[in-house]
Amino acid sequence: MKSKLLLSFLLINIVSSTYNRIKAVSYAYRFYNKINHDCSSERSSCTPYGYYGNSFCKYSHGGGDCANFVSQCLIEGGHPKLKGDPCKSFHCGVQLGSKNLSNCLVQKFHWKRECGKKMPPPSYIQIGDVIVYHETGCGDKKTHSMIVTKDGKEVRVTGHSPEEKDKIYSHITNKPYYEWLHYTE
Repeated sequence: MKSKLLLSFLLINIVSSTYNRIKAVSYAYRFYNKINHDCSSERSSCTPYGYYGNSFCKYSHGGGDCANFVSQCLIEGGHPKLKGDPCKSFHCGVQLGSKNLSNCLVQKFHWKRECGKKMPPPSYIQIGDVIVYHETGCGDKKTHSMIVTKDGKEVRVTGHSPEEKDKIYSHITNKPYYEWLHYTE
């Protein structure tokens, strides 16, 4: 009896800690054109997430909400290791931004990274993976991130700042360096 309980416990924990790409994309579709945040509170307050753009709440902020939105999608998909304070948009011990999110995923969680000028999606890219757009090169901090919501022959992406759903991955022309991030665990 004890071995069956232990096995059940282990299976539940293994299943519950697995990144569910479908849940991540479902969250992206649900919130791509709205936010999961109460604008009557501070931008960093947990209601249940912070919001860093200005499209919905008119908060003054130097950037947008793109990396925060992608991070929320990953968390809602059950990313097993993405920890921090999702209410204040801090993950991996740093303020979130597309470049920081990319570095965090690769360095701490072993996501696979490939980047190049107008680089087409690698064959292994799937829904729930991430793309980070760079302006002048793959190490540039002038970035924008989106979550992959359709894979296959015509990869599509969804994100915030601006709010976009299922756009062809190459639709952003002012940031021609594409950094593809793939969840490998």
